[in-house]
Amino acid sequence: MTEQRIKQLSSGRKTDGNLKKFKPTTDYDLNGKRVLMAGYGDHKPVAEEVVLAHNGNELCLYDEKTRGKGIQTNLNKAITHADIVLIMLNSVSHNTANHAISIAREQHKLVAATNMNSPLAIEQAISRAINHQPIYVPSHHIVE
Repeated sequence: MTEQRIKQLSSGRKTDGNLKKFKPTTDYDLNGKRVLMAGYGDHKPVAEEVVLAHNGNELCLYDEKTRGKGIQTNLNKAITHADIVLIMLNSVSHNTANHAISIAREQHKLVAATNMNSPLAIEQAISRAINHQPIYVPSHHIVE
């Protein structure tokens, strides 16, 4: 089912005739967890491929700049329905990022942040959250 969902997502995007499918570089299993991505609403399909490739249930979205189907407008409610909170630092305000971290900690949610929207950065941030590593690691820092 995950494979089929990834194909559906990929086929909806315009490509050069090739289906682009995310191939995991980090070994972890989300075991059906829900991931909330705070920010980068336009990049949901890319992040969703990462979540589905790691056996996640779904990718939820909170974006203070974008409105539409499947996008939460209440940060507290969005975090309540997620297992893992991923904060996209370049697309949310400093206040929102701090508030999201605070809410996630109060609700005992796994949380991580990244300032890049690439699939690899998203994958690594989720891995940090699962492994209880620092919430934020500069992009030039290598996590081992």
